[in-house]
Amino acid sequence: TLFRSPEFLPQQRWFGAKSRSIRAVRVKDWGRAPGNTAALVIVGIEYEGAVADTYFVPLSLLTGEAALRLEDSSPQAVLCRVQVGADSGVLYDATFDEVVCRSLLRSLGEIPLVAGRLRSESGKALREYEGVLDELAVRRSSAEQSNSSILFGSQFILKLFRRLEPGRNPDCEIGRFLTEEVGFSGIPPFGGSMDYVLPGSEPVAVAML
Repeated sequence: TLFRSPEFLPQQRWFGAKSRSIRAVRVKDWGRAPGNTAALVIVGIEYEGAVADTYFVPLSLLTGEAALRLEDSSPQAVLCRVQVGADSGVLYDATFDEVVCRSLLRSLGEIPLVAGRLRSESGKALREYEGVLDELAVRRSSAEQSNSSILFGSQFILKLFRRLEPGRNPDCEIGRFLTEEVGFSGIPPFGGSMDYVLPGSEPVAVAML
């Protein structure tokens, strides 16, 4: 029921099937982001006459004046309006939430979901900055297309792979090998990665730092 708003997905720059007719959108898996109440959601999207897709859609909640400001400044981020007790609010794309972005940067280890889990690996570059991560300014990249990029100061770019595909991600594998094992300095160093792991299925890359 969360994705009954027909405008939300086609409005997102990272959604790659704007010309297709969406038949159904279902929540396949989800879990709570560490340290806050945001939901890390895996959704399956079914189309008319086309193969289904899987997308990563983290969601967060705002109420009161903060919700009104978000609707005014970034209406494309809002999935739907909600009522929480006596408070009105919005459910929205959690990459617009600085607290959630910081929690993803710090999400080492595993995050349990209902059916699977998100498994993270940190690289040397992230470990070198671990003591000052909370001091880095957070902003969204305006150049995002099929992915969403979140910048932390001038040190890190967290790339969220919105459309999820099974198997090893070449960007993660090549970046990890060249900078962690070979010591090649001609590309940005590998900071870490996050995979969606479902029992009986191949790991799926969700994010790369």
